[in-house]
Formats: sequence, structure tokens, C-alpha cells
Amino acid sequence: MTEAGHGALRRSSLVSTFEQLGPGSVVMISGPYGSGRGTLVRQWLAEQGLDSVWWNTARTLPRITEEEKETSADVVVVRLHDGGTHDVESILACRARWPEAILAVISPYGWPDGLRSGPLRPEVVVSAHDLAFSADEVASWASDLGVTVSATQTASIIDATGGYAVVVDAVVRRAAVEGGYSPDTLARGCDEAVSDLSAAASGGVVPWDLWEVSLLTAFGGSLAPVVIETLWARARQGPAALRVMRDSGVIADVADGRLGLAPGIRAACRRRFGTDLPHDRHWQILHPLLDRWAAAGHLDDATTLMGTTDLDGARTQLMARHWTRLAELPAPAVRERLANIGPHSDPHLLVALSRAMIDVSHPGHPGEISVRDRERAGALLAEATATGGLDVPAVAMATALHAVVLRARGRHDDAYALHEHTVDDPGHVASAQAGVTLQAGLSAMSVGALPRAGEHFGAAAQHANEAGQPPVAAMATELEELVYILGADPAQWWRRTRLQTATSSGWHKVTRLVRLVRAVRTVDVAAMLEARADDTEAATVDDPVVIDLFAWCFQAMALTLLDRPHVALTHTQVLQTALADGELSAFEQRMLVVARAEALSASGDPAAALELLAEHYGEPDHRYDVELLRARAEIDSGEYAAALTRIERTIAGHDGHLGRHTAWGHVLLAIAHRGVGSARESDRVLESALAAAARNGQRQPFARQGLDEFGRLIAQGQRLALDPVTHQFLTELMSTRDMLRAVTAPVTLTTRERLLLERLVRTEGVRRLAGELHVSPNTVKSQLRTLYRKLDVSSRAEAIRVAQAMRLVPLT
Repeated sequence: MTEAGHGALRRSSLVSTFEQLGPGSVVMISGPYGSGRGTLVRQWLAEQGLDSVWWNTARTLPRITEEEKETSADVVVVRLHDGGTHDVESILACRARWPEAILAVISPYGWPDGLRSGPLRPEVVVSAHDLAFSADEVASWASDLGVTVSATQTASIIDATGGYAVVVDAVVRRAAVEGGYSPDTLARGCDEAVSDLSAAASGGVVPWDLWEVSLLTAFGGSLAPVVIETLWARARQGPAALRVMRDSGVIADVADGRLGLAPGIRAACRRRFGTDLPHDRHWQILHPLLDRWAAAGHLDDATTLMGTTDLDGARTQLMARHWTRLAELPAPAVRERLANIGPHSDPHLLVALSRAMIDVSHPGHPGEISVRDRERAGALLAEATATGGLDVPAVAMATALHAVVLRARGRHDDAYALHEHTVDDPGHVASAQAGVTLQAGLSAMSVGALPRAGEHFGAAAQHANEAGQPPVAAMATELEELVYILGADPAQWWRRTRLQTATSSGWHKVTRLVRLVRAVRTVDVAAMLEARADDTEAATVDDPVVIDLFAWCFQAMALTLLDRPHVALTHTQVLQTALADGELSAFEQRMLVVARAEALSASGDPAAALELLAEHYGEPDHRYDVELLRARAEIDSGEYAAALTRIERTIAGHDGHLGRHTAWGHVLLAIAHRGVGSARESDRVLESALAAAARNGQRQPFARQGLDEFGRLIAQGQRLALDPVTHQFLTELMSTRDMLRAVTAPVTLTTRERLLLERLVRTEGVRRLAGELHVSPNTVKSQLRTLYRKLDVSSRAEAIRVAQAMRLVPLT
């Protein structure tokens, strides 16, 4: 590369760094070819009037002859060639030949490794970062050339070029020629600079192998750091040159930790790619690296760097060898890369393409499986299986995907059975097992086999970690957490939610569902307000339906807790309409019926809830959630004795264990006992309900009966002699009740009432309040009665707590 010529921008701030140099000093100017290193040195020499000798280390070593003994120089400028042994020897020889001169080393690689441990060290260093043009320098240089550029335009130039001097110079000169700056000017200037770099590489000024890896870097766009590092290691002194390029800003972070050339340079290099890098040389550079990249999880970068028509065949073969790694690419990218595979392609690619079509856990999958994609995937799988050329992991994946097709068609039991057969076959344990086992877990969820689903998700996470597939591992871990939250053991789900790290898998609907289930179980009002779905115009239900169904059911629960049961009922109606043409498993059908029945009862139509349950389930039913819902509807109808009989029979039929419904069952039992006049038994059962819920933090069993009943349960609990842990839980229930009241029944206060409430927080006693407000004690008493009535409280302490929950006064 040629350095920026004479008449370049005067860079006085950099020249001033040389002022401290004296005889025998050493300075290093390090930067990429074309970064203005030589120009900077010439400016310094000219300003100081110094005599110089320029030595290129590609020449023979300097030797002292009799004639040369009398010659001297103020500065000896040494241009390094390749950073190798000859460069080191040349620097030492120049030092010996001119011991009193200032030694200025111009390097594209930094200080040579061979001199790092010796006494010869640079006392002043101008780095690649220092040489990069700033926005002010761009504007100043443009002004010197007679062209005006705005602040926005200078920022655009810096962003496009990384401040690379040779490119900035070409762009600004092009703008001067054309009489102004434009995006086309930028592109033409970048092309001219890159053409000069290419010519310099052809002439041996820039090592040609460095130019080749620069072109490949541009062709790749944005690459993982390890990919760029191993690519540049293919060139002599490539790692050192890469460090300098990164220091200069010519190669920088693009996004998500990936690296790439500055965009204007990248585009110009890509336009020269086919001219300067023949496909045989392209292949020669990449071939030793491809499998290593793919095995390390960088198949996407490897295939991108092979993205020329001449390498289509080799790229297809690479993807076939590493077909399981295709699942780490976004599904649309896989479909794009495999769009042109023919009918006789490698069967492993047919399996990979099918997975990108119908596996919604595939990163980047839109979450919807069209009938067309489902049918095409089925045909591809049939073709792949018929060839007999699949290896054992591919057979397992093909079988698992066949089961996904069955599940998408509504054949849930068949899908579950086939997935169980696939994961239980010991011959199928291989690198694809994470995806296979994850799908088996989804099928288990679809039929309600939640414990088995949890086992599969845990195993999938382990397989994924062993195979180096962190996104799949995160997804499986989050699904495992979801299953345990939904499962039957409340103590277990509560422990897991407290211990689980708050990481997201990237499967957003699962992440949102986990957050929503936690919020509903604990009646986290703020989280429910954030997570609930008020859009009842349409329902999205894609494979696996069970995930969306859980989401909609818990959204309905959240709406009911927030005293919007009619909206929750509309929610379930919309969902039922959306699923009318689909086939649900018995478990999914039950979820829908139960959600609708609860919404009907909460909306004031318990008779319709009982009718709906009777339509689908006979009496009595072995499902305790169904029987508890019937009891709830009977309580809402005032049939306390019938509810009492039903609950006691249900508890006895399950050996006294109702799993995660234990607290709710006892809450219903306490209400039923109270309804028939058995106050003492009601207190005893409520105490048990509070103690059970206190152990696992579930507040939903108390709040799901409606705000009025929630208040009655709290008042009843306050009369009980509770242990400290249970008493603290009751206090938490009171805060939850107050927060629900704040969002469901907002209070409007007059200016006078707000003033009274603010003083009430920090002042005790009617007389003190009267004095501060300049009214009589009787007036304060009257105003307090009105205030307490509006807040539905009976004491100062309760008024303050409720007011804080409603954000009527600041939290203390």
C-alpha cells in the first residue's frame, strides 16, 4: 500500500509526541498499511529540519564501510517487512550502524516479538488507534481541499471507514473532485482506496496473503472472533496484523460480539472479491478450517464464507457432515441454505430441512407450522428414510420429526408413544439426542404427562450441554422449570422458582409463560398487569398447542384475579373458537373446559359452570381439579352442604393429598364449613390452608375466590392463633389484597381527604391532627370515618398500608 502522499493533513498533535525524543531514542509508529505512518514521519522530519536515512528491511543488512564511517543521520527510519527474524536483525544492525540517531520503526505488526525481551525498546509509541482519523480531522482535511462536509457527513465517513487514513483520504479527495459529498462519493472513494491497496499487494508492498484474508473477512460480513482469528492465522504475521487492524478500528465489533470490517471498506472489498481471489485459492485457504469451525459451533460462518457458486457443492457436503449443527442456525437461514437441494440430496440434509420447517423449538422458527410445511416435511422425511443412508442420530431425529407431524395433526397419543419409543432406544443416544428428547418432552406435556416431560427436558438439557449446544440447553432448562411450576408438588415448584437463575432461553413464549405462571401463583399484581393479554380479537395456537393453551389459561386466571372475569370469559371463548377445527388431546381439552368453567363461575354464572363440567365429566370424577371447580361453583350458588360433601369425598378419594391444589381445597373447605355454620371447623381448616400455603408461597388459592371472599378469609385468619411463619404469610396476603384492591377498585379522594391522609401517615392522635389541620377534633373524626369507608379499612395502621398499596401516599 502507498502511504498518504505529501500535502496530507497536518497532524500536529501526533507530531508533538516526538518532541521528547533525543539522540539514541527509539520510537515506533504502528498501524495498518495505508494508515499514514510514513506521512506522519515525513511531517515530523520536515518540521524539525532533521536529516534522515530510510531503510526497508526487505533489503540486505546495513554494513559499515570505510566510506560510511564519517556519514551520520539525525533519524533512521526502518520500515519493517514481515515481522520476522530479518526485521529484527535489520533493526539491530541500524542501531549499531547509527547509534546516536533517533531510530523510528514503522511497523504494520507492532514491536517485533524477537525484541520484546531485549534492551532495545520504544520510548514513544504511536499506535494504530492514534493514527485513525477523527471527525474533526476529516472536516479539517475536507476544508483544506476546498469541500465542506457537515457533522453528519463526517460521522458517516468515520463510521464507513473506521477512520482508516488511506480510505478517508480517497473519499475526501473524491468529494473535492465532485464538488460535494454523497453516499455515491463515499462508495467511489472506498473503491479507489481498495484498488490502491490491491495494487500495493500485487506489488509486494502489502503481503498478498494478508490481502487475501482481508478480502475473505469482508466477504464474511460479521464473523465470530475465533473464526476471524483462525482465518488470519493462515497468513504470515496474520495474528499480529489482526491485532493492529482491530486497534485501528478498521476491524471492529459489529453486533453480539461479532467482528467485521468497517462497512464502506467491507463493501468495496466485496466488489473486488472475485477479481483478486480465484475460487481455487478461496478453497485452498478455507478448506483446512471448515470442519474445525463447524464442530466448534460456527457452521453459519463457515457456510457464509463458502457463499460462492463455485463452492456450492463443497458447502452442501459440509452441511451434510455437520447436519446436527444446522439446528444452531436460525430456521429461516437453514431453509435459505437448503432451498435448492435436489431430490437425490444427502438424506441428512432432508432431515435438517424438515426440522427447520416443523420444529418450533428450532431457534428463529416463527412458531407457526403451515399445512404446506407440515406436508412437505412429511414427504422429505419419507424420502430421507427410504434411502437407508441415515446414520443412527439422523434416524432418531427423523423418527422424532415424524412424531411432530403426528402431533401437529392432532394425533397426540400416537406422537407421545412414538417419542417415548425413540428416546428409550439406547442406540439413539448421540449428538442429535438433545433435540429428540426435547420434542419427546413437548409430546409428554401435550398429553398431560408432566412428570415424564420434566424428565425429558432435564435429559435434553444435559445432552445439549454435552454436545456444546447452549441455546438448546437453555430452552430445555426453561421448559423443565415450567413443568415443575405446573406440577403437582407445590413445595418443589416453589423451591425451583427461588433457586432458578433468571435466564431466558430465547423461546419467548415459554419465557413469558414461566413469568406469567409465577405471577399468578404468587398473585404478583405488577407482573400480572404487565403479562396479561387484553387482546381478545384472535388467539395464536401453534404446535405444540399445549404451550399456547397454558398461556391462554393462565392469562384468563390473571384477568380473573384482577377482577375482570368477564374479560377472562371472552378470552376462553376466543380460544375455543380458534381451536374449533383442531384436534386436542384429552389433557388439552380438560385445560380448556376447566378454564372456561372457572371464568363462568367467577363471572356470576356458577350454574353454567356446573353444566359445562357435567357435559364433559361424569359425577364424581377422579380428577380433583374438576371436583374442586364443581365445589367452587356450588359455593358460588350457595350450596354449601353439597360443596362440603364433594370436597371431603375428593380429599378422601386421593388419600388426603391434593398436590398443588392442597391449599385451594382447604380454602374451599373452610368456606363451605363457614357456610353451613361450622365456624370452629372452618377456622381449623383455614389454619391448615394458611400453613400449607405459607410453606410454598402460593397466594392464588385465597385470591381466586374473588376480592370480597379474599377479604373475609383474611379477617377470619386474623382471629386465629397462628405461628410466626403463618402469621407473616397472612400479613403478605393482606398486602396482596390491598394491591388487588388498588388496581381493581381505585379510590377517588377529595383534596381535603388527601391532605388528611398525608398527615395521618406521620401524625398520631386526633388532637394532633386537628391542630395541624386547624380544625376541631370532631371534624377530624368525621373526616376519618369517611376516609376509612372509602379505603374499606377500620384503623389508622390499615389505612396507611392500603393507601401505600394504592400509591395514594409514598412508601415509607
